[in-house]
Amino acid sequence: MVLVRLVRQLLALPFSILGTVAGFFSPALAAKLYYAAWLVGRAGQAGLTALAKFLHVEGQDAVRLRAMAMLTRHPSAAIAAFAAALASAAGDMAEAEGLVNLARELGGDPEGLTELVEHEIAASRTPDLRERWRLAEALADRRDLSPTVSKMVLSSLMWLELSQGAFDRARRRAEHILAVADDPQAEIVLETVHAQAGRAAEAARCAARAAAAPPANRLYWRALASHAAGLGQRSADALAELRDYDAALAERVEAQLAGMGDGR
Repeated sequence: MVLVRLVRQLLALPFSILGTVAGFFSPALAAKLYYAAWLVGRAGQAGLTALAKFLHVEGQDAVRLRAMAMLTRHPSAAIAAFAAALASAAGDMAEAEGLVNLARELGGDPEGLTELVEHEIAASRTPDLRERWRLAEALADRRDLSPTVSKMVLSSLMWLELSQGAFDRARRRAEHILAVADDPQAEIVLETVHAQAGRAAEAARCAARAAAAPPANRLYWRALASHAAGLGQRSADALAELRDYDAALAERVEAQLAGMGDGR
C-alpha cells in the first residue's frame, strides 16, 4: 500500500509542478493541472488547491458541485471540509455540519480545514463579532495550516475588519494576500476600501485586476463589501447587475444583506 501511494505521488508530481507554473498566467489551466494531480495522487492538498483555483474561474455553486463530485470519487477529509466551507458560505449550515462530521469520520486532515469550518459554523451562530474575530485570529496564529487554509483564514479576518470599519487593517490584510498570489476577492475588498476613501483611480485599478473572475463572483463580493463599508448605492448597483447574471445568487445576497442590517 505504501509503495502504491509513493508511485501515485511520483506520477502526480509533474502535474503539480506544471500547475504551479500555470498559476502565473492561467488560473483555469492551473486548476485543471492540480485536478489532474489530485486524480493521480489523491493527495488532499492537490485537491484543495484545484478547488481554490476553480473558484477564480467558476461560480461558487459550480465549485461546490465539483467538490461533491470529488468527494464521491475519492472520499477524503480535506475535500469534505472544503465542500463544508462552500456550503457554509452559501448559508446551508445543515449540509455544512453534515460534511464536517463526514470529514471527522474520514480523518486525516493535516491541512486543518475541518477545524476552520467548525470555527466558521460556531461563529455564524454568535452575534458577538469579537468572539468571531478571536476565533479567526487564533487560527491565523497557527503555523501548521496549509497555504490554502491559511489564505481562507486571512480572508475571513479581512472581511471581519471591513465589516467593523477597520478599513486600514482590511486594506493591509488584502494587500498581504495579494502579495502572495492573485486573488480577485481581495482585489474587490481593496477596491471597496479605496472607493470608501474616495480614491477612485486606485479603486478602478483593483477592479481591472479582478476582471478575470466570473462576473457573478465579482458582483457578489462587491455587493457585500460595499454594504459593509457603508456604500449603499454601490452595493445596490452591484446587486442589480448581479440579477442579470445569477438571479438565485442575487436572492441569496439580498438575504445576507438583510441579516447585516442597514450597513454602516
